[in-house]
Amino acid sequence: MKPHVSAILCVGALSATGPVFAAPNGNMPPVCAESARAKMAYSTGLQSGKSLVERAWLSVADCGQLGYFSSVVRDNINAYALQGASTYSICRYTGMVDGAYQELDTVWTSCGGACCWEGQVIGELAGDVYCQLSELLGGLDIPADFVPKPVTTCTGFSPCCDEVFMDTTQVQCADYTTQPFYAVWQDSATLQCNG
Repeated sequence: MKPHVSAILCVGALSATGPVFAAPNGNMPPVCAESARAKMAYSTGLQSGKSLVERAWLSVADCGQLGYFSSVVRDNINAYALQGASTYSICRYTGMVDGAYQELDTVWTSCGGACCWEGQVIGELAGDVYCQLSELLGGLDIPADFVPKPVTTCTGFSPCCDEVFMDTTQVQCADYTTQPFYAVWQDSATLQCNG
């Protein structure tokens, strides 16, 4: 990994009780809170992610069609691939994923749950982001916690999310699931799926 890129991803800090990952204003990674431009990128992405999910739900609006709704959401988010390793691009994409996670949880809650299913959708989205960033940056030096943790960790969410995250990444970017990236890959799954 290129040395100048690691600063973009190094969003964790240590405290007396362990790692501190969330910025003071919600899920925004600290690197995205460091400048007005990065904050704007994150906020723009956040609204975009919420809007993508809201529009998908308006087109379905049926709790009996959560599978179809999930595929529409995945297609919408996958249409927005990361465009470069700049702080602006990463913060905008991170914001979009955060907005999508928040709105997905709102829909799932309104439909009465289905924790495992929600975990599977979040696991696939988190796996996609892990692979995009790993390939763009030539691997990650730290766990991918710059992507927000899921809003919910209800019963059944974590094991379902973890399994799909692992499967997705092993198919999409297998080179970044083995040494020297194995520990980062494992930690990324834990952070994304176990909140």
